[in-house]
Amino acid sequence: MRASAASVLDSETCNNVDSQVSSSVLNTTQKMTRVQNAEDGINHIFRVVHPLLNVLSAWPTNVRPSVLSKIRKWFTIFFVYLIQFVVIVPSILYIILKAKSTRSRIKLLVPQCNTFSQLFKYTIVLRRHDEIRELLDDLRNDWFRGTEEDQRIYETRATIGQRLVISFMIFLYTGGTSLRTITPFLREKVVLPDNTTIRPLPCPGYFVLFNEQLTPNYEIIFFIQVFSGFLSYTEVSGILGLCATLCLHMCSMLKILGNKMRELSSLSETDEETVQKKITDIVEYQTKIKRCVFLFKQ
Repeated sequence: MRASAASVLDSETCNNVDSQVSSSVLNTTQKMTRVQNAEDGINHIFRVVHPLLNVLSAWPTNVRPSVLSKIRKWFTIFFVYLIQFVVIVPSILYIILKAKSTRSRIKLLVPQCNTFSQLFKYTIVLRRHDEIRELLDDLRNDWFRGTEEDQRIYETRATIGQRLVISFMIFLYTGGTSLRTITPFLREKVVLPDNTTIRPLPCPGYFVLFNEQLTPNYEIIFFIQVFSGFLSYTEVSGILGLCATLCLHMCSMLKILGNKMRELSSLSETDEETVQKKITDIVEYQTKIKRCVFLFKQ
């Protein structure tokens, strides 16, 4: 009988060990799946906005850059400002010194105001590099710490924002490129008394040091102005994509907060400790949302 009892105990012990091992394997598998889903989700939501800001050296990163990376970054930033001002300054001079009517001045001033506005937004993104990086770190942590249901909510909102940004980019790049490349050739050509034809530029400008109508001056200026347009479209698309990503992630957080509150209100008879834990979790999550909103406003 002792042998039989020992056999039963050994069997129960083996069953308990097998159950613990199975539970541990299941938890590990679920954790690995959640981590993989988080990595895929983060890559998905940054698929559009990351290349746009990275090409402008405006994407914040936690990796300590090398000397070569710093040089390349500041050269890119300097190049972006240089190209934009090469277009803005001659256009402003043309508006002040060459444009004859108030209507034409206003008509020419509006595109330059838009270009300057996008450049100003680009400057803000560069100056707020640390705050944006902190928000993006919080976003990544939310993905890794969230449940599968939370990750589905994040992905749903991110997909909506991504579709909106892509639609906006198609409209912006198509319309803007047509405006800068096709429209100048549709304007009426001006022929001077000496039979010299004035070739139109996408952005009329007054170039003090050289004649923009001579070859290859005209072709170079034409290319720079078209390229400046592409830079401006990339700036506004990248910044819009970043704002949409952060805003919709906060919307997802509010959705999750609502789910937590509904889960608390639907609890049946439970012990006080469980209720206190859920209330604490809700308060901490709400505080986290307020902190993210505060950083975003800055």
